[in-house]
Amino acid sequence: MLEKEVNPCFISSYVPRQCGIATFTNNLFISYQSLYPCAGKVIAVDDNSGRDYPNILTIQMCKQLTCSMNSACLAGLRDDISANCWKG
Repeated sequence: MLEKEVNPCFISSYVPRQCGIATFTNNLFISYQSLYPCAGKVIAVDDNSGRDYPNILTIQMCKQLTCSMNSACLAGLRDDISANCWKG
């Protein structure tokens, strides 16, 4: 096991949503957790569809919320995650 250097937060669509990005994020998170079991968080961006997400989710964020509301929602996590922007 490697020493944890960062604690990333993956903000994306997530399984059980059926799309390539959700599947990719799930696979990426599982791979990261195999190296750093106690690190990493997942925030699912959803369309308020009522999906049954897995327990590993930190929070579920509605994509219709305003930017300021999403920013306020993430503010509580700021000290515990490493922020990096990745636009696909």
